[in-house]
Amino acid sequence: MTKYLQARAGVSGVVAVSAVFLLGACSLVPSLLPGKAPVSEIPLSAPTIRLEGSTVVASTDSFGTTIDTETLAAKVTTASGEWMTVSAPTTTDLGNSTTPTVSAGGEVSWEYPTTGVSATLSPDDATGGVRVLFRGTVGRDIDWPVTSTDGTVRGVQYANGSGQDIPVRDAFWNAPAAGLTAEPFDFAGDLTLPAWGVTANDDGLGAAFSTSTDIDTRLGFASEAGTLVATSTHDFTDEEPHYEVVVSPTNGNPVGAATAYRQAIIAQSDFVTLDEKITANPVVGNLIGAPHAYVWGTGREVKMIAAMQDADLTGLWIGYDSDGDVPSSDFVAAGTRAGYLVAPYDSWANAQDPATSDTPASTWPGLYPEGCVQGPDGEQVPGFGGRGCYLSSAALRKAEEDRGVITDRVQALTQNGARSYFLDVDAAGQLFTDTSADHPQTRHEDRAIRLERMRQLTDGTYGGGQRLVVGSESAAAWAASSIAFSHGSSTSVYPDLWAAQADAESWGAYWPKDRPGFFFRPTTLDTDLSRAMFDPVYRIPMYETALHDSVISTDRWELSAEKVPDARFDRTLTALLYNEPLMHTLDAERVAAEADALAAEQAFFAFIQRAAGTKPLTGFQRLTDQGLVQRTAFGGDALVLTANFGAVENYGVAPGCIKAVVKDDDDATFCAPSA
Repeated sequence: MTKYLQARAGVSGVVAVSAVFLLGACSLVPSLLPGKAPVSEIPLSAPTIRLEGSTVVASTDSFGTTIDTETLAAKVTTASGEWMTVSAPTTTDLGNSTTPTVSAGGEVSWEYPTTGVSATLSPDDATGGVRVLFRGTVGRDIDWPVTSTDGTVRGVQYANGSGQDIPVRDAFWNAPAAGLTAEPFDFAGDLTLPAWGVTANDDGLGAAFSTSTDIDTRLGFASEAGTLVATSTHDFTDEEPHYEVVVSPTNGNPVGAATAYRQAIIAQSDFVTLDEKITANPVVGNLIGAPHAYVWGTGREVKMIAAMQDADLTGLWIGYDSDGDVPSSDFVAAGTRAGYLVAPYDSWANAQDPATSDTPASTWPGLYPEGCVQGPDGEQVPGFGGRGCYLSSAALRKAEEDRGVITDRVQALTQNGARSYFLDVDAAGQLFTDTSADHPQTRHEDRAIRLERMRQLTDGTYGGGQRLVVGSESAAAWAASSIAFSHGSSTSVYPDLWAAQADAESWGAYWPKDRPGFFFRPTTLDTDLSRAMFDPVYRIPMYETALHDSVISTDRWELSAEKVPDARFDRTLTALLYNEPLMHTLDAERVAAEADALAAEQAFFAFIQRAAGTKPLTGFQRLTDQGLVQRTAFGGDALVLTANFGAVENYGVAPGCIKAVVKDDDDATFCAPSA
C-alpha cells in the first residue's frame, strides 16, 4: 500500500512550507543498534548495603553506589571498575556527622548534631539504588546532590518540558543568555517530573535522582569556571520538614532518570495507563491519532467541521477560549459525528470582581474577594498578571459543597454537548498556602484538592454522570493519574519567553477577538531563546519515557506549530519523534491555506498512533555524534521512529524527514514543513 501527499500551502500566508507523507511497503524493523545504549536499563534487584568506615556502599551484580556520610559526596561504579562522581560534597555546612549505624534490614542512620539534621539510607528495590531521607530543623536548608566538576560528568538531564540534556561544559549553556542559570526551577511548579540525572563522559554509566518531597525543593544551575553545576536545594519548613532523594545507577542513557522514576511510580501503584482510562471512558480513545487545535472566529462555525473533514483530518481535539463566543450545539454535534473531541477552556484558579471581570472563567459570584488566597500577611494574593486574585482551592471546594458552584459551571459549559474539558493550571503545580481562617490550606492540601476535583471532572461527578476527557496545563507527573492530556508539558520554558510574549508589537495582542494576534501572528524569537527551547540536540523525551502510555502531551496553546516559523521544522520532527500530537491555531482562513500540510501531518501521526499511541516509550538513541539523527522505540519494537534533523541523508532517512517502521506492517516517511 502506498500513499503520497505533497503539501503546497503557506503558514498564514507568510512563509511557504511543504510536507510529505509517504506510506510504503513492509520492511524489517531496523535494529536500535549500533550506537549508544538504546534503552535506559536500570538494575531491578535490591542492593546489598554495607559500611566501610563513614562510607555507605550499596551494590548489585552490575552497579554500586557509595555515599560518604561525612560530606555526602557520592559515586556510582560498574562491576568492571568504571566510576563517576554523581555528587560533590554538599555545600551546606551541616557540621560533623555521627558514626553511621546499620540495622539488620540494611538501613543506615546518622546525624549532624550541631545543625539538627539527621539522615536515613535504605535500599530501593524499584530502581536498585538507595533512598536517602533527611529530617531537618525548620528554617534550615540542604544542598544535595551537587554536580561534580571533577571532569567525570558529561551532562545533566532535567525535565524542563519534555526534557533536556545539558552538556556541562557547553559554552552556550554556561552563558547567561541561555537562561539556564537565571533562576532555580521549582520541582513542584516548574518541572514536569521530580526527577533529574547525570551521565558520564564515557558511555555506559550515569545516575538518576528523584524526590517525593518536591514541595520546597528546587534545582538550580551555576557556571563555575566554564562548567555547569546543578544543585538540588530543599528548605526544611513546617509543611515539608523532610527531604527524600532516591539515587540509582543507570547505563548512561540520557533518559535514565525518567526510566527510574517510571519504575518507582509503577512499583508504588501510582500509574494509570491510557488503556485503563479508555476502558473507563471509551471517548478518551478519540485522542489517539488526533492533533490538537484551538479555534477562533470562523473556526467555530459549523461549516468548519466539514472543511476539516475535507482536509482529511480524521481526528482532532478542538478547544475554544473562554471569550463568551461559545460554539453552538450544532458545531459540537458535527464535530462529534466526525470523531473529533470538542472542549471548552476553563480555569478554577482565578477570581475577579464579577462587575469588571475580563473573562467568564474568572467570574465566581460570592467568591470574590471572599475566596481569594490569603498570604502570610493576610492580604489577598494577586492573580496571574495582576488580574483579580488566585482562588483558594479550599474556598472553591467549600462553595461546591454548599451550593454546587463547580457543578453549575461544568454543566453550563458542556450543555452544547462538549465531551472534553480543558482545565487550566490545575495540574501545573502552582500551589498555595492559604492563611484565611475561613478556608485555610497548606500546599499539600491544595494539591490534594486539585487532584480530587480533576478526578471528579473525569468520572462524571460534576457533569451529571457525563464522563469528560480532561486535560490541564503543563501537567506535572503527580497529576498524571487524573487526566488524559496535557497542554504545555512538551515545552521547555525559559524566563525570556514571558518577556517575548509581553511584547504585543512582535508577539501579537489578544485582539481582534476573532483572530487574536497573540495566537495567529507569526513571530521570531531571540536566537538564544529559540536555541534553548527548541534545539533538538539538547532535547530528550524524559516526560514521554515516564508517561507516554499514561498522558498525551503537547506544546503550550500559544506556541502552536505555526507560531514560530523559524522553529517549525525542528518542533514538528521532535513532536513526531516523541509520538506526540502537534498543537495548532485554526480558523477557516488557516485551514484553507494549510489543508494539505495539516493532512500530511495528521496522516503520519495517525499511522504511528495506531501502532503505539498507548504504548510506552522504550528506547531513545542519538545515532550520530552531533545528535542530528535520533531514534525512539515504543512498545519494544512495535514502533521505531528515526528522525533526521541534519542536512544530508543518514541511516536511510532523508534530511528533514522522519521514518516510522511498524512491526509486521508498513513503514512510512514524513518530511517536515520548514520556513
